[in-house]
This record gives sequence, structure tokens and C-alpha cells, in this order.
Amino acid sequence: MVEYLKRNAEASFPFLMDEATEVVECGPSQLFIRMADGSAYLYDDFDGAARPLPRDSSNMTETECRSEFSARLRRLMLIKGVSQNELVARTGISQAMISRYMTGRSEPGFYNLDKIARVLECSLEEFRYMD
Repeated sequence: MVEYLKRNAEASFPFLMDEATEVVECGPSQLFIRMADGSAYLYDDFDGAARPLPRDSSNMTETECRSEFSARLRRLMLIKGVSQNELVARTGISQAMISRYMTGRSEPGFYNLDKIARVLECSLEEFRYMD
């Protein structure tokens, strides 16, 4: 599987793969890519995207936390086939609030996070950034 992911990442993001010093499978359909300058990217074969990761996971800004949560929420919804409207209906969380979570303008408290995780049938850990 790793070679398959690497080939797909190379085809979509040759500049990243050419400069990579480390490439490791880090989850279903995902590669962690470390660059020579210390920066890192997450390639997700599920949606064919690569995004920069925070430099220091133990010292993330509030904006980085919200952005990371937003990316993870959107990915889990895509994988599970749950639309924004369905998430609203099944959690009872308002459309406006779900929209804020999905765009990184806000992040949920534990109560709403637990409701979201139950609908998406995932653990709370899947929303947490760990390098």
C-alpha cells in the first residue's frame, strides 16, 4: 500500500516528493511527508490533497488547532458519507455552528465533539493532532 500511495503522491505533487527527506504511511490512505527544511505535509490519497502540518504539535496556536480540527472533520465526513445537513440533523447542532467547525472558525466543546464522533462512528482521538 505504501508504494501505491507514494506513486499517487508523486503524480499529484512531484515537487513535494522530490524534496522529501522522509515519507511514512501514517493512516488509511495517508502519507506523512517531511521536508529538508523541517516542514511537514500530510498527503491524503482519499481526496488527492496535500496540506501543510503544524511545525510544533505541542505548541500549536488556536488557529492551527481549529484548522487541524476542520480538516479532520471534513475528511471523516467524506469517508463516512455524511453530509453537512445530515450531521446537523443527526447531532442537533445548528447549521451555523457546524459550518463554523468545518471552516475552522470555531471548534466544538466536548459535548458537541462527542455528538459528532458518535454520528461519524469514530473515536475522539481521530480529531486530535498528533505528530
